[in-house]
Amino acid sequence: MKLAEIAVSGAFTVTAEPILLGKPAVMTVKDAAGELVKGVEVFAAIEGVKDPISLGKTNTDEVLKVDAITDEVKKIALYAVKDGKYSFKVNTQTYPPLAGKTELKNVIATAVGDPYKSKGFTWMSSPLAEGKSAIIQYARKKDFDKKGEQELKLAAGASSDLVFSGEQDIKKNGIVRVNEVTLTKLQQGTTYVYRVGDGKNWTDLKEFTTLKRKQSFEFAVLGDTQSPSDLSLFDKILGDLNSKDMAFMIHVGDLIDDASKFKQWDDALNTLSRYDRIRSTNLVATLGNHEYMGDVNAQAARVIFNSTGNGPDLDKGGTYSVDYHNIHISVLGFTSDDKVLEQQLQWLKQDVKQSDKPWKILVTHKPPYFTNPFGGNEIMKEKLVPVVDELGIDIVFSGHDHSYGRTKKLKNGMDDPNGTVYIVSGTTGLKHYDAVADEKFEYVNMDNIAVSLRAKVDKDRITIKTVTSDGEVIDEFTVVNEDYKEK
Repeated sequence: MKLAEIAVSGAFTVTAEPILLGKPAVMTVKDAAGELVKGVEVFAAIEGVKDPISLGKTNTDEVLKVDAITDEVKKIALYAVKDGKYSFKVNTQTYPPLAGKTELKNVIATAVGDPYKSKGFTWMSSPLAEGKSAIIQYARKKDFDKKGEQELKLAAGASSDLVFSGEQDIKKNGIVRVNEVTLTKLQQGTTYVYRVGDGKNWTDLKEFTTLKRKQSFEFAVLGDTQSPSDLSLFDKILGDLNSKDMAFMIHVGDLIDDASKFKQWDDALNTLSRYDRIRSTNLVATLGNHEYMGDVNAQAARVIFNSTGNGPDLDKGGTYSVDYHNIHISVLGFTSDDKVLEQQLQWLKQDVKQSDKPWKILVTHKPPYFTNPFGGNEIMKEKLVPVVDELGIDIVFSGHDHSYGRTKKLKNGMDDPNGTVYIVSGTTGLKHYDAVADEKFEYVNMDNIAVSLRAKVDKDRITIKTVTSDGEVIDEFTVVNEDYKEK
């Protein structure tokens, strides 16, 4: 006998904003037709409490505002009742704030459109903070040194509260505020002092220097980190890079392992933020598959990295491009969807063809030529490589495989002096995969080590050293741009 299937729906649907301890909770109720309803009573079944409690009824504005449900982190089930009709239960929890009320932390510099006359920062604070959260005070250092705080100017930005709910222990879940400000109309090649805050509470004064256009400079590339239990190798790498004068840093994705767990973000961002030069060096961030782990749209990563929004609408903040000196950098965010990749590649063609920079660099999370044959990278090789060949991209930096390797100069899959060098950037953490090399690769590292790539640009040459967390150079090579013309 075939069983019948019958759709079951409640008379009402309860919707609640994330319930933050110390802040009133706001709820609404809709009927089966999707219309807001007044006079509906909402109940909360609280973990550890025998009987449900009435939170009140929706008012004439079809809203129920509750000053407090509980002062503890608890699992809660909400449901609505009116005239003997019920909604289904909505399971949620109460969330603690993930930063102290006056705390300001995890400051990083973001990838902005004009690194000569603008500077962007994001940082975290309490969702219970009073007043405006996203404010930067800044001044030219030479002016501040002469006249002090009276020279500080104010710039305001935007804030959003992120909910992290991926921990089994619900007391480790919570809400944090992410703030972003972009300073504009700065002077190039100029050192500024700055501090971030909310108008009342401020970080210590730090410094940054805007870029001045030049043909010779340095940058670094960081492979997947993804080491939630131990960031010691990442810390060593950043500590060493902190002594360098870098125009920017690239991270190829998977900074964290599970994007729904706040502690992983907190630890990784704190490691970046603790070094003065690192925190003020623009981070060209890539969305990897783990930025989507537990966060279906990678919303947390997009807000935290706040990358420039000049990419396609379907991947704003994930796919984008920036210019630094004589380099055009295009970044493709992670996707496992063929149709999304096709649209990213259409955008990439337009983006690169519109650039007059002599160097063209592409950053992806998944590599087109890979050291891990089980990484699911075949689609990148099939779809991306022909586009790279068509555009004449010089270098492709990727991640995902957690083992370092670089190819020969390749075009149409063959050795070609005018081809592209593909680099799998290894790992900056503890997670390492055994590498499998083929004839396309000129160098592959087989050892379980963490590395970073340090690049020195000198007009038509980019020399890259691959350095372990212990400071050992395991690979060094130079890419020459035969078509280099100064712009």
